[in-house]
Amino acid sequence: MTQDSFLDLPAFFLTREGRILWWNDACKTFTGLDEEHIRSIPLWKAFHTAPKKLPAEILLDAWRSGALPVSESGTVDDTAYRSCVISVEKPFSCTLWTWSRLAVDEKSGIHGVIQLLAPASLEQAVEDSPLVRLIIDRFPLPVALMKNHRFYLVNRAYMDLVQCDDPSDICGKPGDYFIDEADKPLFNRLNSNNHQQIISGNTYRWRYRTRQGELRHVIGHPSVLSWSDGAILLSSLTDDTDNVLREQSILAEQKALKAKIGDLLQRIGQQDDIFLGESSVIQELMQNVVTSAKSDSNIVITGETGTGKSLLARLIHKLSPRSDKPFISVNCGAIPENLMENEFFGHVKGAFTGAVNNSTGFFGAADGGTLFLDEVGELSLSMQVKLLQAIESRAYTPIGSSKVHYSNVRLICATNRDLMHMLQEGTLRNDFFFRIFVVNLHVPPLRERREDIVLFAKFLFRKFNTLDAEPVIPTDILEKLRRYDWPGNIREMQNVILRYLATGTLRFLQVQTSSREQENTEFLSLEEALQKTKRKYIVRALRRTNGNKKEAAALLDLPLRTFQRYCSQLGLMRHISFEED
Repeated sequence: MTQDSFLDLPAFFLTREGRILWWNDACKTFTGLDEEHIRSIPLWKAFHTAPKKLPAEILLDAWRSGALPVSESGTVDDTAYRSCVISVEKPFSCTLWTWSRLAVDEKSGIHGVIQLLAPASLEQAVEDSPLVRLIIDRFPLPVALMKNHRFYLVNRAYMDLVQCDDPSDICGKPGDYFIDEADKPLFNRLNSNNHQQIISGNTYRWRYRTRQGELRHVIGHPSVLSWSDGAILLSSLTDDTDNVLREQSILAEQKALKAKIGDLLQRIGQQDDIFLGESSVIQELMQNVVTSAKSDSNIVITGETGTGKSLLARLIHKLSPRSDKPFISVNCGAIPENLMENEFFGHVKGAFTGAVNNSTGFFGAADGGTLFLDEVGELSLSMQVKLLQAIESRAYTPIGSSKVHYSNVRLICATNRDLMHMLQEGTLRNDFFFRIFVVNLHVPPLRERREDIVLFAKFLFRKFNTLDAEPVIPTDILEKLRRYDWPGNIREMQNVILRYLATGTLRFLQVQTSSREQENTEFLSLEEALQKTKRKYIVRALRRTNGNKKEAAALLDLPLRTFQRYCSQLGLMRHISFEED
């Protein structure tokens, strides 16, 4: 950096050792001291009558002492020392605005520091200094300076924002000239009486209208500064139009999706044999159901026994483009291993003893539609291989036939088993897993959505009630149902309510361990006992907070990340989602 860069303002350059490297002509004119003279005396003597360090020297001291912050890239940040106002006594008593900055080369090496001096009057600085105008004009963001609520100075980026080529078409116009009519009342109220309601450092969102009438969304970053006859407003702007339009599009899609889900739930609720719930987790699940139903991707529905996985699979089929085609449901755990291939791929007449007719098989029956594999974790490794080949090629050969058949099916699987654990223990093939596990929909158990328990109970009472009148359910019965954990979920609730309607007694069937199992649990290792107790308390905290992880962690006086780590160690993570601290 040379002194020719600053011909209009007094400026000098100090080396990293604090010596004068150059002293420009404006500095010579201001102080009356030339470059040769100033090199032979202490720098303070040019401005003060007693020793006093200048900002450039203070900045050098901060750099030498290591007081300046350093970024991750190794760049020294001298922002806090760049601009300030000082009082000097020579050549006459006055107030100066100074700007100091470290001189850094391309390799982040420090060569010294430069200091500029200018009159402290902002009015004079803006009107008389080409440098200030140059800085504003070259600033990458749109910048506008307003005086007496009228445009006084704008830079090139601002003119580009409002689609104007000549600054004279802007300067002198009212401050709300480009503000959209809907925002003008607020803009003028905040900027009335010398911008007294504008808070420097805050951000303000405005809708702008360009010269061509185009709507732009901008974020203003204003500073209100003292002026000789009041105040001025110096504001930089960020064009946020693209982000706003993107957010509006997302919100519109979410609103449409929410309306569709609401209509869907209402239609489902009007059916006598279907109820899904109204909790927030079910609403979120339904959003994923609607979205995934539109695609043709394979889906795995996970969840405990009795949570309604098969019901969800049928719903996905009804919402999919395949809804007018067959929905074939297969319970993989109910088919003997020696009959698996026959059941899935069919056979031709005479293929084996008893094969008196051709059989289509599940794949053929589901052609064009959906094949639902319930309890998919019960499939043997050999059957996984055969199904994988049929899924990937969409081709299969019935038993006893040499002719290849083709079937276009969408696969939905359901399981209450931990498929990741099955992968680790080798009972589930990697290639089969990754073929079926494209979209995962997890159905939470009733205990994790307690707000749905009473709703389910009322639904089932109405469903199983043999009387025409609406059933009256005692409050204490509903409360007992709500407090119960429902290890068998909705299926267990159906049995409990049927039993209550038949006997008038509310009785929960608790699964009892054998005496030998009870005896074994009394001799756990210390670590096993601690883990069991830890799990018990975590589950209890989640129940107390209706599944809210942050509140559960606070209840146990644990940091959220520690709470999540414990959940992971205890196999509870599929019900826990990581959240920001």
